[in-house]
Amino acid sequence: MSQEDKLPGAGGETPSGPEIEVVEREAPSQDHTRVPTSAGQRRSHSVKSHESRKANRAPAVSQLTPKDRFRAAVRKVIAVHRTSTIALRGRLGAEPGVDPRRASAFAAYGHIRQKCVIDVIDYSSIRCSAGRMTNRGFVEFLQNDRASAREPWVRVRWINIGGISWDVISALAMKYGK
Repeated sequence: MSQEDKLPGAGGETPSGPEIEVVEREAPSQDHTRVPTSAGQRRSHSVKSHESRKANRAPAVSQLTPKDRFRAAVRKVIAVHRTSTIALRGRLGAEPGVDPRRASAFAAYGHIRQKCVIDVIDYSSIRCSAGRMTNRGFVEFLQNDRASAREPWVRVRWINIGGISWDVISALAMKYGK
């Protein structure tokens, strides 16, 4: 062995141990086929697929002309404006609930009318009383403070409304809504 082939060690001898085998491979082909590999080997990527991915990307901002950068900014502003106006039309982000005192609420929901069966049940641990009413009777009951006042023994007032009508819901909201 020549002096260049020897590794530095004790007395300039080559190291002892397992022999290392070097395997040479051919360069990967230009097509998209893959050769099965073992778990310890790396897979090589096709050059064509990498280049085609680069071609599909939009050009970098620095490569755009000032006019094109301005157009891109305008398109973004228009897109944001469109999404924000769509969100506001559907009342997204608005305060939840409906204020029955507003005329706009009556205009939006006043057409909802149905004959309802309303049960008002007052109870406590020792006593219970129940009453059944119609729409008009229930609205009048809620508007009369003396009639709708709970007796001292009542701990819970349960109101069950069978149906949906704007006059009933708005009267209930005005009486108990805070």
